[in-house]
Amino acid sequence: MAKSLPGSPLLIHFCYSLSAEQPSNHAKSLQFRRQNSRKFRRSCENGEVSIQSGDAQAGLLPAEPCFLQVLLWIQFTLFREESVHLAVSTRSLWDQAFPAACLQVQELGFDKIEICFKDSSDQLKMSAVAADPEGHAMQLKDASRLSAVAVFVESEPDIPTFTGLVRYAQLLKVAQLTIESSPRGTPFNSEVDRLRERNAICHHAGIRMSILTRTGTLAEDPHTAVELCRAARGVGITLDPSYFICRPGGVVDFDVTLPHVLHVHLRDTSVTDLQVPAGLGEVDYGRIIAMLRQQNYNRSISVDLLPGTLQGDDRLRELRKLRLLLTSMM
Repeated sequence: MAKSLPGSPLLIHFCYSLSAEQPSNHAKSLQFRRQNSRKFRRSCENGEVSIQSGDAQAGLLPAEPCFLQVLLWIQFTLFREESVHLAVSTRSLWDQAFPAACLQVQELGFDKIEICFKDSSDQLKMSAVAADPEGHAMQLKDASRLSAVAVFVESEPDIPTFTGLVRYAQLLKVAQLTIESSPRGTPFNSEVDRLRERNAICHHAGIRMSILTRTGTLAEDPHTAVELCRAARGVGITLDPSYFICRPGGVVDFDVTLPHVLHVHLRDTSVTDLQVPAGLGEVDYGRIIAMLRQQNYNRSISVDLLPGTLQGDDRLRELRKLRLLLTSMM
């Protein structure tokens, strides 16, 4: 049944026969909607709009829909996909206790955080959290209304401690955990075995694991990072473009990593300084976000200021500036 709506140049095709094909399973239903979303976009490129929906009796559309109802259906049914979330890392407030850092993040206008662990940090001790993940998960819930979206394990814990941190992330309903790859010069096969072992622990908890593209590690080279992901199936990349800009030998193109990106760390960077005030560096936020969208990226991006750099009002201004800048682009 084809119908031209008054005042609209768009030709709307209602394919009611597809109602019988709509899957009942939630995951398959989501895949069905996305497949039809792609069909819709292709039809737009051809100059017409093709809507695949269930019949009117299913409640997706009335029997005689007005143009506004069609547009609402397009928005909420065809294009209902998760958006990119903006978070801030707790190590950005490296000199504050964890509860105080959470409150400060909330006052800055963020509602999501990435929780960072490092041996030398007193903010959250890895050994204490791993020993009592339930108690520390309640600490975050009691400290603020923030949602944890990612965990970053910057140090190299033993397997029992790592398992405890994964359990902590699981209790917080975190779906993303970042670790560092081994130092440059580590045998490739040894690193693959290490990543597989840790990824198996994360996979069992329903958490995605990724490696940070940090200078001095195997993942500092974008092609090596991709090869590690291919060898250790299920492992992704946490993209930190700063390390591809400020590095010995000059700027390196990192586009090859984008299909494997599961998480992103952002700050501004120059070719000589790993962190500079936003707007004074070389990080092209707009291009990065646009290219991630081409990969259908719908996860989190973390504002991540390096420990020991900014303090006091300067740090608060930088965090606000980056939040406003990135929010406007997302």
